[in-house]
Amino acid sequence: MFTIRSEYEALEVFNKEDIEEAKQIADEKAAWGYRVYDAEGNIAYAPYSEMVTKMLSEGKRITDHVRQAGFKYGHAMVNPAIDEVNKTVSCDRFVGWVLYNVGFTDQPEANGLYVYDGRDPSHDLATFCEKHGFTRIEDPEDLRAGDILFVIPKQSSKGITYGSHTFMCAGRANETDFYRYDCGSDHRIQSVQPMCEPIKEFLFGYRPN
Repeated sequence: MFTIRSEYEALEVFNKEDIEEAKQIADEKAAWGYRVYDAEGNIAYAPYSEMVTKMLSEGKRITDHVRQAGFKYGHAMVNPAIDEVNKTVSCDRFVGWVLYNVGFTDQPEANGLYVYDGRDPSHDLATFCEKHGFTRIEDPEDLRAGDILFVIPKQSSKGITYGSHTFMCAGRANETDFYRYDCGSDHRIQSVQPMCEPIKEFLFGYRPN
């Protein structure tokens, strides 16, 4: 017997006798962080690496949590990964929350990470990714599940081009669409995720190693 489940325990668990059937379910639900386990609890098949699987499971868990807990879109004064007191979340605070929960805990408690901060690198999300040795992705054709994407380029007063929105890619759905976990608006926060849509105005991404 093979068990197909996510690390996010609230999701449905499947059981199959045939490994190929189990693999098919895991592939279909890869964006939710599903893997196949054998009767002894060992991983028999995983669509993605352990790090990516954890990130996807956390993406689903956190987006379910903020929706069910009535979070609103806003730039939280306290990093919500550390303290949810304000029940506000945004695109960058959400990405930071996922990263915090998979082990990248050296984040500022006040305000958390920003999609872009040209003044204080300790809050700048791209700088945080660079600091931790994430691989920078320049080609949108190379995007994979678990990548942190920066989109909708803008230019600072100093002439620096930066992404004004960020989210976590959860894998390709078809030729044009990708799954994503994204808290960039009240509508997104209040929606069941992952969402599935094209990636527009891609600037660059970062891939945890």
